[in-house]
Amino acid sequence: MFSMNTARAQPIFGDSFEAGSVCAWANPWYDDLDDDGWGDSGGAPLDTLCPAPALRAPNDGDCRDDLDQVNPAALELPGNGLDDDCDAVTDEDDLLCDAGLLVGEPDPWIAARALGFCQIGTPAGRWGLLDAEWVRADGTASASDLNVGLLPSFGNIAPAHGERLLVLSTGHARDLASGDDCGAVSCATSGAGVAPPFFPQSVPGCANASQISDDVGLRLRLKAPSNRGGFRFAFKFHSFEWPHWVCTEYNDQFLVLVDPVVPGSINGNVTFDSTANPVSVNVATMEVCDPSDIGLFASNCNSGTGTCPSPPNPYCAQGVSELVGTGFDIWGLAGATTWLETSVPITPGAIFTIDFVIFDSGDDQLDSTVLLDHFEWIEDPGSIGTESGG
Repeated sequence: MFSMNTARAQPIFGDSFEAGSVCAWANPWYDDLDDDGWGDSGGAPLDTLCPAPALRAPNDGDCRDDLDQVNPAALELPGNGLDDDCDAVTDEDDLLCDAGLLVGEPDPWIAARALGFCQIGTPAGRWGLLDAEWVRADGTASASDLNVGLLPSFGNIAPAHGERLLVLSTGHARDLASGDDCGAVSCATSGAGVAPPFFPQSVPGCANASQISDDVGLRLRLKAPSNRGGFRFAFKFHSFEWPHWVCTEYNDQFLVLVDPVVPGSINGNVTFDSTANPVSVNVATMEVCDPSDIGLFASNCNSGTGTCPSPPNPYCAQGVSELVGTGFDIWGLAGATTWLETSVPITPGAIFTIDFVIFDSGDDQLDSTVLLDHFEWIEDPGSIGTESGG
């Protein structure tokens, strides 16, 4: 069950003291005048006391005890003249660690680099990546196969940041240049799966299914920086279900599930359009497609309610150029979004997990693929939102 943890994330060192301030043995305390959980690196330890005195910390890692946004658990912010993370380097450049990664990389820790996770964190110390694993849609452990790829490009789509994209697919996560591409609109991968609770999410006025197939995901366990209140990432969704199968039970879905649940999410999912539809061919941002196919839009809609949607206006505003070289341009009719960005608020210093998941809905036919890139920590965005970007 998801729950929101709003408590301050305090560093705990060994077992020097126990919950409720009942000490296992006396502990030296350092001045923590800014009350950020990190003691003064230039100060001497004070008398050993139990329970913990006010404005004290059991460590001496803080290089600026007058600024609560500066400590070893903070993110370095370029241009402010501060050594935000107390590593003795000021305003260092953004890290990149995704050069030269294997297309079929099986290690999820290395795959996380394609998203921008270069720093390994610790629960009681620095922010960063704590764990990574391949999962099915229900969170059970899995292994990567052709449904996962780390690509230098997807057709003519370059990474939004760095040198590699993370690609997840209900078919083959490959383009025409990378080898092992599907060569067709459908390629079976992981077989029948189990959907997360409350998914596939229904779209008002459209048929819905409970069966999913060919599901794959990357689960990341993260510790947020103490001086950042949110994160964002870029994604781009492609599907062979466009345009015929809009508003049917066969609409594959891409989810980003955050645990503990973030206020404003939909059953833990933080990626949806302005009308709360999950990412599928039903979102309002499927703008990369062939304008001449407008007569086929939702032609297989079988909602039975008389509410099958009309084509968006404008229809396929971005044309087909972003499909070139992907396979979605030659194997069958298809559509895609442009690069989109989702921003999510998070408690500073919190430890949480993210599941990036895609699955076939209703059957295992007509594959969908999502590109993921450029995860970054940001100031508190206030609320969850997805918009054009990348």
